[in-house]
Amino acid sequence: MFLIESINVLLSYVSTYALTLYPMWKMRSAKPKSVIIFIVCNTLYLCAALLVFKQAWEMRVDTFQNFKLFAGLPTMIMPFFVFRKKKWQAAFLLAMSFTYNVIPVGIGNHAGETWFSSATNPMLAANIVTAAVIALTLPPLLYILRRLYENPGTKHAFVFWRLIWLLPAAFFIITILTNSYVGRNDFSTRSFIIIRAMIYGALTLICYLMDSALRQVSENIVLKETTRHTEAVLDMQREQYGRLMRDSESLKNARHDLRHHLTVMRGYLSAGDGDKLSDYIDELADGIPGFDEKTYCENSAVNIVAAKHLGIAESEGIAVTAKLAVPEDTGDVPAIDLCVIMGNLLENAVNACRHMTGGNKYIRAQSRIECGTLSIVVENSFDGVWRNENGVYVSTGEDGEPREGIGLSSVKAVCGKHGGIARVEIAGDVWISSALVNMGDGCDK
Repeated sequence: MFLIESINVLLSYVSTYALTLYPMWKMRSAKPKSVIIFIVCNTLYLCAALLVFKQAWEMRVDTFQNFKLFAGLPTMIMPFFVFRKKKWQAAFLLAMSFTYNVIPVGIGNHAGETWFSSATNPMLAANIVTAAVIALTLPPLLYILRRLYENPGTKHAFVFWRLIWLLPAAFFIITILTNSYVGRNDFSTRSFIIIRAMIYGALTLICYLMDSALRQVSENIVLKETTRHTEAVLDMQREQYGRLMRDSESLKNARHDLRHHLTVMRGYLSAGDGDKLSDYIDELADGIPGFDEKTYCENSAVNIVAAKHLGIAESEGIAVTAKLAVPEDTGDVPAIDLCVIMGNLLENAVNACRHMTGGNKYIRAQSRIECGTLSIVVENSFDGVWRNENGVYVSTGEDGEPREGIGLSSVKAVCGKHGGIARVEIAGDVWISSALVNMGDGCDK
């Protein structure tokens, strides 16, 4: 009997462990070995607590439910131990797990009290039903939660996470206050099952709506970045157009002056005065303005962005080395998306160098294409300080205030949209940002 009762207690903690660990497992702070030790120790504690409880109190359904509720208090510590830098996200998962447990535990109790009340061991039947409900309802919820926590928009929703955990917590508190969890009177009613189904539907809907909302946040961030870089490209194109207009006017004047220069040179040539002709040609050559705009790649839009940021870097004394290969035909990737990637990576590199108080400031940018995949790597010096909050990189804005690394997030989002990836690596005082995008099939691009 003690084994059956122990299984009845531990079944609810199986779902608690799954809900509080699986969705954020990749973001854990604790080592897997430490998590396993915690779970084993907590399981032994629960079994020991059950033995003590059986000696001190009568085993009724309502008191047994109270035991499972209060014996789980140490379990509440686990997510905050495993995810030390994500306390609000952990609080949401913990509240979700407590609210979810109302469903399989309640349906199991309902089965033991009604469907199998005449069985030899109703608690064994309740355990089987509880396990079946967990097997059916837990995987879809875990999938949605995992999708939610891997949503790129979650990295910028600091205020969101501080408040949203209150929603499932409120569900659980309302359930407790209405005695539908610890009470016994309504176990046998049909509404008991209906309420559990409604709770599960509400939890699933909440997670789905949260995921959709945060994905919209991520898309808005990318859209803002794209708009910003589009406007920057348009401004630079307007500047180039103005320069072309000025050059066109200068060309008209030069064509007019050329006739006079040819007349003078013809006169020196007829007179056989080669020295004066040579001096005159040298004087004309010195008066021809040079073309100082650099070309970093074939793609005009990306070249404008690269020229702007690398030009700023050079003007501020930052050593620049660039070898970029971006074709005019960008295949499946719009040129403006490549401008977002290139612009953010170079802008971050310039800002990182600006915040250095000493040392060798440099930016090295290169890109290449292999089999339709464009890779961009920007390596730059920085002050060696990695700033992060809740696992999200925090950069320093132009006003000196810390802000979220929106640029890197937009780069990751754009790369993901085109079947690629983006990553940041730190090696001492060297910052390496890289991006991969799939430009289409074929190796001839």
